[in-house]
This record gives sequence, structure tokens and C-alpha cells, in this order.
Amino acid sequence: MTPLPRGIILAATPLGNIDDATPRLRQALAEADYIAAEDTRRTRNLAQALVWSCGVRSCPISTTTSRTGWNS
Repeated sequence: MTPLPRGIILAATPLGNIDDATPRLRQALAEADYIAAEDTRRTRNLAQALVWSCGVRSCPISTTTSRTGWNS
């Protein structure tokens, strides 16, 4: 598989069926130093199912908006 670029990678994760995770998503998660996620419970379950062990950090939208001043 083609190496992924270093830096921040934004990715949508499957909500229901873990098998919906693409090979590229699996690679990105496996190579990540850490994951920032709005829903850490769901992301940790995904991590266990896909067998990767980097840290998962909480990044809720409301906190991100207040820290950056960005609002959609």
C-alpha cells in the first residue's frame, strides 16, 4: 500500500459495521501517533476491533470551536 503523508489526516469512521472501514483508513489509524476524536468511546471500540493501540484523545466540537474561534 502507498505510504500516507505525515501530518494531520481527517477521516470518517464507520458508525455501525467495522468491516466498512477502508484499507486506507485502517492504514492511517495503524500508523497514527494518536487519534483525536469527538466520541472517544466509539473510537476506542473501533481501535480494539481494528487492533491498533495508539492513544485516543477527546476533541469535542464545542471545545474546538471555543479554542479556535471557528464556527461552521
